[in-house]
Amino acid sequence: MFYAGKSGVKAITIPAEQLGSRQIEGLSEFGMDITTKNKNEVNEFLISQRKLLQTDLAYQTIGWSQLNNQTVFAMDKVIVPMIVGSSNVMLDSTQYQLVPQGVHYQLNDKNCPIHNDLSNNVNLKLGLVLGLSAALVPIINRFKPDIGMLIFALKGQSTSGKTTTAQLAASVAGPISGDGSLFNSWMNTQNAVTIKLNNNFGIPLVYDELSVYRGTNITSLLYNISQGLEKARANKNGEIRPQKRWQTVVISTGEQSIIEKSSQNDGILARTLEFEVDH
Repeated sequence: MFYAGKSGVKAITIPAEQLGSRQIEGLSEFGMDITTKNKNEVNEFLISQRKLLQTDLAYQTIGWSQLNNQTVFAMDKVIVPMIVGSSNVMLDSTQYQLVPQGVHYQLNDKNCPIHNDLSNNVNLKLGLVLGLSAALVPIINRFKPDIGMLIFALKGQSTSGKTTTAQLAASVAGPISGDGSLFNSWMNTQNAVTIKLNNNFGIPLVYDELSVYRGTNITSLLYNISQGLEKARANKNGEIRPQKRWQTVVISTGEQSIIEKSSQNDGILARTLEFEVDH
């Protein structure tokens, strides 16, 4: 709704729950002529006008998801034949910025870097495969329920190219710099890492330089990530909140072995694949 304020025309959003309730009288502070006698008529008018508005469908789950009973793959845009009943579909998330950047090529373009720069570089080929594999994890999980997450660790010295490999892996789905990018630092707590994973079903996520990880228990971190389920938490009423989930690929880089820093039990070895990256 638009109204004229002291500094000019302003816009406010009227929540749906405010219509059809006593709260609608609160709109009088913005200059609307709402009284006890006419509030029902005003309310009916606003509801009738809402039906004429263009519908925007927002989504927060990235990767494979369900929208309007259709299976879609959601990035900065939704890949789907048609979303029925909606003229606009948009990502509603502050965690991810997935708008593509840089130069775009078709795979059959002879100038595409995949056919040139990557053709003789094993590390960059590895990065491309790891990044694209994220979209396959939720599909594999349908047939192999015990495979819900893949953790890839890239180990190498500071000039080995492990970070470049990881950047390429993340870049297949979105930017690797700036707010909401897919390339992150390990300088986070375990909770911060898993919160970033929430509602991710097929978009690769990178955490760079294991040595700066703020947590103390790598084993607990790896188990938490591989479970694909956030820790149970209670709401203010003492009830268990719905737990967020994820199914994707996490790529870690570091000069140290992530497996050697863990307990190295069978559970960790089954959940983590480590690659030695060198020139």
